[in-house]
Amino acid sequence: MNNVRRFLKTYEALLGWGALAVVAVLGLLLGVIPAARTVFTVFKDTRTLREEIERLSVKSQTLSSYTTEALGDVVRELASAAPSDKSVGTLFGTVDGVAKRTNVSITGLNLESVGSVASGSSKSKPSSKSEESKTGAKVLSATVAVEGNLDNVRSFLDTIVKVRRLILVKNFELGTSEKTGLLTARINLESYYIPSPTTIGKASDTIDPFSAQELALVEKLISYPVVFETVSFTGESGSSPANPNPFSP
Repeated sequence: MNNVRRFLKTYEALLGWGALAVVAVLGLLLGVIPAARTVFTVFKDTRTLREEIERLSVKSQTLSSYTTEALGDVVRELASAAPSDKSVGTLFGTVDGVAKRTNVSITGLNLESVGSVASGSSKSKPSSKSEESKTGAKVLSATVAVEGNLDNVRSFLDTIVKVRRLILVKNFELGTSEKTGLLTARINLESYYIPSPTTIGKASDTIDPFSAQELALVEKLISYPVVFETVSFTGESGSSPANPNPFSP
């Protein structure tokens, strides 16, 4: 017992400093470090919120620079070029309208994988898949057979890619009709559609203003005629509306 007392008396100052060191270490572990973590988390969250506020501010300024009417007009123009569904009726009507405008006769019109129009279960050709991956749009392929003289068939091929409904000529085959002696063309077409989004973006997602190139593209699309709705003929025959149903008399 005396030895313990003598030890405590001898090392009293050292033991006091040791106890203070233990308390300091415990305070650091239990208080300072968690507090530092909290401060770091608050700083990180504050910086994230500041960045989101800046993005929302830019987004608000971008949206404020366009009127609702102007945005609606752009959406309608783009939807007439690439609808939100396959819109087979407008595709057929456009082909029919261009045929009337260029004075060629349609002798055949066929959709690839007709069942996919309703069910979407058929697989597209590899080339179409490639186009979809590059543009982000879906592809609807069709084959049209037309008949006419050389100038009219050439005009049909030139006009079909310059209408509001976006259509691409993939390839074509030329021949001669044994009955009429006129030039025949079997043309493989691809039209495009962009399904409506199924999800809504985050409020913090950025919206970039229209670039000069994008505005020029919209203006170019607007300049293309909507031959499905109205087709004007030039020349002695005057003008006549396009037939919205190519299979009706």
